[in-house]
Amino acid sequence: MFCKLFIFVKTVDEQFSIKEKLLDLVPLPISANGSDIYSALVSVVEKYGRFSKCSCIVTEGAKCMTGKNTGLVGLLRKNYDLPVLHCITHHKVLCNKFVKMNDVMKKVILVEISPKFHDISLRSEIRWLSAGKLLTAFFEFLETAGKIEYDYLEKHQNEECLSTLAFLTDITEHLNIFKLKLKGKKQNICQLMSHIEAFKKKLRIFKEDLKSELKFFKSSSEIKNKFNSTDLKQYGQYVIELRKESEKLFSDFDNMKTMFHLFADPMAVTIEDQDPELEMELCELQSDILLSSKQNLT
Repeated sequence: MFCKLFIFVKTVDEQFSIKEKLLDLVPLPISANGSDIYSALVSVVEKYGRFSKCSCIVTEGAKCMTGKNTGLVGLLRKNYDLPVLHCITHHKVLCNKFVKMNDVMKKVILVEISPKFHDISLRSEIRWLSAGKLLTAFFEFLETAGKIEYDYLEKHQNEECLSTLAFLTDITEHLNIFKLKLKGKKQNICQLMSHIEAFKKKLRIFKEDLKSELKFFKSSSEIKNKFNSTDLKQYGQYVIELRKESEKLFSDFDNMKTMFHLFADPMAVTIEDQDPELEMELCELQSDILLSSKQNLT
């Protein structure tokens, strides 16, 4: 049996017209590892002039792709000097790596009690990036159900479980908002990087908010008002883990910050921090009085 490696190429011509096409479709053994993928990729790229004109490689983030030693990324970095990134919208592991609350997240059963829940299935296994809507609906159901007659809900109508459910409802909502921003159309790399930086800053705010007013945790605030003794500071540790995971996952983008700043505003960058091949041109560019005056007008 075989699997298939799809290799796409995105090109930019002299008129800055961007085109994307399928470069090749390579059959691989079903047990293909990073070395197999690396060999297949190199064999295809060599047909088109090797990696000399390749500015970046983007993978979909599978383990055989991202391995530092035997994965595609590790093998590429050993032999070629070019950036390797993982598809920005495939960083969904943010949602399932940092929280280990399986007793709450294994399954949520939603009983349809109102027309507003009509688009949620009666039984639904949690999928992290689509969990926000389901969790919100389920939490609203618990708040409005009154006397619970269902064994599952009776079992979970306690302070600890509801606090956990409320926190997960809030944090998955924030994660889904972040994901939707990353998936927005017609964005350049600088705009995507801005979303990432904003999310990291928000995580710092979230950690402190759990200790105080819960301005950004609506469901958690409701639980705290219901159970006056509820202490939500414990969930700050999960936010710390989420922040660490995000730093790790987006480290490749952090390493390219200098390049992004150059792309966004070449008039404001520090020349000495740039590639030596660009320093002379930047000296000319930043010293251009006409360009500087136009920039001041904008």
